[in-house]
Amino acid sequence: MCTYVIYTSMQRTTPTLDCGFYTYEVRPIYMKKHDNLKIFQAVEQKIYDRKELNDEDIVGLAMTPIMGKGLGKKDAILKSIDYLKDYRTKSAENATAILYAFSDKFLNLDDLNEVKEAIYMTRLGQLIKDDMNQEYKRGIKQGMEQGIEQGIEQGIAQGSSSTRILFSFLIKDDRLDDMRKATEDEDFCRQLKEEYKIG
Repeated sequence: MCTYVIYTSMQRTTPTLDCGFYTYEVRPIYMKKHDNLKIFQAVEQKIYDRKELNDEDIVGLAMTPIMGKGLGKKDAILKSIDYLKDYRTKSAENATAILYAFSDKFLNLDDLNEVKEAIYMTRLGQLIKDDMNQEYKRGIKQGMEQGIEQGIEQGIAQGSSSTRILFSFLIKDDRLDDMRKATEDEDFCRQLKEEYKIG
């Protein structure tokens, strides 16, 4: 079996990897000797000629940050994302995810935030944003439901508390008939609370 291994440096490799039952022939791909400017030029030419990018072009864009020559990591990531943002294919989404993973590995926080903003303008970014919006709406709905439930419970507690205060005044004033009527008629109960100035 043959296995391709991508290296970002020119380190020495073993030609085979013995895993017991299988022995793999390792074919190294040294990214340090590749120039990402050549990838960008080829992509720009395709765009200029109004040709669609194919999977090979998209994979090339995904690998530009780890190429040893040309633009630095941050600039290569941003430029690749810019080229990929108009493509709605699974390959473009995967390449964007790879670019974000490289960003997380190689960039500082400020540069990572810049990349994150660029990704939000892509299809993958839109999917992430849509998921976040759905979670946000779900959270708002759940919060409102809990708030309404708590409000009802507090209203009942406050209502029963104010009703108890009213009843104690009515008993003290020997208005038992009014107390009985207030248990059956909410409007009458409300009038009595206003009369006694009970909030």
